[in-house]
Amino acid sequence: MKLVLTASDIWALRVLRPTTHELGGAFDLNSEGMITNTLVSGGGACRDASGKLLPGKICSVRHPVGPVVWHTHPRANRPSSSDLRNSVTGENTHIIATPLGIWAFRATPALVDQWRAMSQGERRRSKLEWRFMGHQYQKGTQNGEVDAFIGWARRAGFSIAHIPYTDTSKEKLWVLHL
Repeated sequence: MKLVLTASDIWALRVLRPTTHELGGAFDLNSEGMITNTLVSGGGACRDASGKLLPGKICSVRHPVGPVVWHTHPRANRPSSSDLRNSVTGENTHIIATPLGIWAFRATPALVDQWRAMSQGERRRSKLEWRFMGHQYQKGTQNGEVDAFIGWARRAGFSIAHIPYTDTSKEKLWVLHL
């Protein structure tokens, strides 16, 4: 799948990203892979104004389903294990706007096939492994050091890319083949 992100697309996701809850939606794309329409929905409050997780809350959002879905992370700078699982089960491309940049990823066809052949227990263990590995890379990704996490995600069967906000300019287009 080809996805083209413009500096305006990235800017819009960056300024749209709230710090107290998640937003999410789906993108409609034209034949060139450029965004033509955005659907938006919001999740409930999960953090206070300073970014502290509210007691008993988790950050999540239910959003429309489509070939390209997106959501925001108020604080985390990487896809969660649930985000990764959703890309496998939905067989779609996911975009996440985080505090430091934009993530784009999808499960490879080989991973989707492996997932379909797994038992419920094997799927649960895979998600737990993804969660564990995410925690292993948490300190680095929170500091913008994403290469190790990207390497792990690719070895795990994901097509994945990260665009740091520091790498954006008005003249640039990001053409992602996921």
